[in-house]
Amino acid sequence: MFNWLKNFKNICVFSVLIISFPLSALAKEFIVNNTTDQADANFGGVFDGVCETVIGNGACTLRAAIQEANDTSEKDTITLPEGEIILIGNSGDDNNLGGDLDIVEDLLLRGVSGRKTIIKSSGSDRVIHMGNSSSVEIYDLSIRDGRLQDDNGAGIFNAGGSLTIKNCMILNNINQSISFSNGGGIFHRGGPGP
Repeated sequence: MFNWLKNFKNICVFSVLIISFPLSALAKEFIVNNTTDQADANFGGVFDGVCETVIGNGACTLRAAIQEANDTSEKDTITLPEGEIILIGNSGDDNNLGGDLDIVEDLLLRGVSGRKTIIKSSGSDRVIHMGNSSSVEIYDLSIRDGRLQDDNGAGIFNAGGSLTIKNCMILNNINQSISFSNGGGIFHRGGPGP
């Protein structure tokens, strides 16, 4: 006679568990569909787990996807299309607003192939800057044309996290200083590496 009440209680408890589980704790997959270098619509505000440059436009760029991925604690995946992504902005920014791509959380970054998916600097900064506690996997893409004046790692600078690179091309990344001449392509400081 009270079976319906028992089932109702179970449904309510299950619903509360689902609602109370934070969405930022779930790993996400972001599919980049726009090769321009633009920030996420909610960057600097409340991240919503949606990669888009303007609310409602559905345009997901690599920078916007990394900004969203940096807001989760799980290892997210970013899938890149064929094409060339040219990073704009100057060096010196460590908040992923422009210039290099600042990765501070665990991430899988996957392209189509080293010849077909290209991430390149416009010539004023490195390409990727990894935080010291992130675990990053990079597959099937090219990292090109990073330029630095007074720093290490023009292609990838790994501050001490775990870095795995497979089927990638790391080309034409140059440190233009005699005092900082470590790792034109990759500078890896501690942690498991390539």
